[in-house]
Order: sequence, then structure tokens, then C-alpha cells
Amino acid sequence: NLGAMLLKLRHTDAAAEALRRALALADHASTRANLGMVYFIAKKFAEATEEYRRAVELEPDKAVHWGNLGDALTAQGHREPALEAYRKASSLAVAAVDRSPLDPSLHEERALYCARSGDVACALKEGQRAFDLQSDSAEIVFTNALIRCLAGKDDEGLDWLDRSVKL
Repeated sequence: NLGAMLLKLRHTDAAAEALRRALALADHASTRANLGMVYFIAKKFAEATEEYRRAVELEPDKAVHWGNLGDALTAQGHREPALEAYRKASSLAVAAVDRSPLDPSLHEERALYCARSGDVACALKEGQRAFDLQSDSAEIVFTNALIRCLAGKDDEGLDWLDRSVKL
């Protein structure tokens, strides 16, 4: 928890040290994912990929770990493995949405994974659903901007970005 809080505060060196100490005590997926984020922020993408892979091994049914792995692979230019990771994240996110269909953050998460895997129709549908459930969320409006830009709909993306800034 100390490592996660230090990471949130962007004290990455201290966070990395705390997270490595925690891993020496017990190997947890969330700790691996947080250490991966430290490496990702530091642009150490190979190290981030390794930590995200370990998180996936420990919790293979958690969409966020697959999404993080996709991001790290994308940063290294490994497009096909990244697409596979995003597709896996998206399929796991379906189950989460099915369990809690009124949770806007789950629709938002799925929208991002769909967009990153190239499934534009899914991304737009899930992004809109998240917005319909929580239209006052600047984060959800920003996500809608991002997914439209990823889908090549730059003008729409800019409109959504403008809306997010106004919230």
C-alpha cells in the first residue's frame, strides 16, 4: 500500500523501493502491476512488460493487467501481441460489465480496450453507455474523446475533449 501511495504521488524511486520490498515478502499481482507502472512512467518498457506479464500470470482473469500489458507492448512497438492483450482485456471486461451493467467505469474500461484493439463499434457503444450512465464525469467524457481519436474520428474527439475541459 505504501508503494501504491508513493506511486500515486509520483515518487517513483521511493515507490519502486517499497514495491520491491513488498514483493520480497509476498508475490501479489497488484504489487507487480504497480511496479510495472513505475517502470512504465520511467519509460522502462521492457521491465514494465515483465512485471505486467507476472501480474497476468498471478491474476489471469483481471482485465486491467491485460490492458497494462497491451500498453507496455504497444510502447515497444509490438503491435500484434499488444492487440492480443487488448482483446483479452476486452473479453474479460465483458464479464465485468455483465455482472454490473450499471457501473459506468466498467463500460469506460471496456470502451478503451475495444478502441485499443481496433473494435471501433464496441468502443463507441461502450463509451456512449458509460456517458449515458454518468454524463458529469470528466474522465468518461475524456475517454470518449480518446476512443474517437483512436477510431480516426478526430473532429468528434476534439468536440468531446472540449466537453471534458468544461466539466
